[in-house]
Amino acid sequence: MLKVSQPFVGKGFASHWNQVSRETFPIGRLTNNTLLLALPSIDFARLLPHLQMVSFNSGEDIYQPDGTSEFLYFPETAVFSQLNILADGRTVETAMIGYEGIAGLSTILSFQPKTFWTQTLIAGIALRINAKNFKPEFGRGGFLQAVLLDYINLYVAHISQRAICNIHHRIEERFCSWLLMLDDRNRKSRLILTQEQIAYFLGVHRPTLTLIAQDLRNNGIIDYIRGRIFILNRQKLEQSACECYSLTKKNLAYLSYNQTD
Repeated sequence: MLKVSQPFVGKGFASHWNQVSRETFPIGRLTNNTLLLALPSIDFARLLPHLQMVSFNSGEDIYQPDGTSEFLYFPETAVFSQLNILADGRTVETAMIGYEGIAGLSTILSFQPKTFWTQTLIAGIALRINAKNFKPEFGRGGFLQAVLLDYINLYVAHISQRAICNIHHRIEERFCSWLLMLDDRNRKSRLILTQEQIAYFLGVHRPTLTLIAQDLRNNGIIDYIRGRIFILNRQKLEQSACECYSLTKKNLAYLSYNQTD
C-alpha cells in the first residue's frame, strides 16, 4: 500500500532554507535521485516545498494502462517497471526506471496525458510532486528543463533498445542484461524477486527461465533462494549479457551529473 509522508518542507534543512546559503545547501542529504542532484540549489529549492516522500511495495501499480495521473515520481530506492500487454496476454517490460530517472513525464509533455502501465519492481521510496507544481518550473527553461530533456532523450533511446532486445536477443542474454540493469539501480547486495516475477517482466515462460537460472547457478554466476537472487560473479554475468546492457550502462554514467550552481 502506498504510504505518504509529510512534504519535505517541514523537515531538516528544507525548513531552514532561508537561513542557508546556496553554496552550503546539502541537496545530497535530501535525495539520491540523479536528476534532482543535477539541479542547482536554487532550482531544487523551488521544488522542495512540493516534494513528498512516498513508499511503494513490490508489485504495486504506479500508473494504470491508459490512465491519468496528477503526479510525477523521482525514485530514490524504489525501482519501477514500465509494462506492455501483448496480444497473447503476456506482459513484457519496455523500460526500467530507478534513481537515475523520473516516472510520469506524459503529465507535463502532453495536453491530454495518458499514463503507461508502470509497476513497482523493487519496493522502496520515491519523491512525488504534483504536475501542476512541476510544470511551471519545467516551463522556466534553464537547467531543470535541460536536465529533463537530456533524460527524455536517453529514456527514448532506452525504450528503443529494449524493443530491439526483446525481438532479436536470446532469452538468456536478455535475462543477464535485465539482472545487471536492475542491480545497477537496486544498490543492495541481493535482488528480492522470484523466478515467476522475472519471467513475468521478461514476457517468457517460467520453465524456460528456470532452466537458464539453473545453468547460471551451476556456472557460479548467480545464486538464488526463497525469492532472493544473488549475483556472485558480475564479470561473467556481463559476458553472458547482450550488448544492450553496455549501452544502458553508458546512459546511466552519462546521467551522473555533477551538481551545478
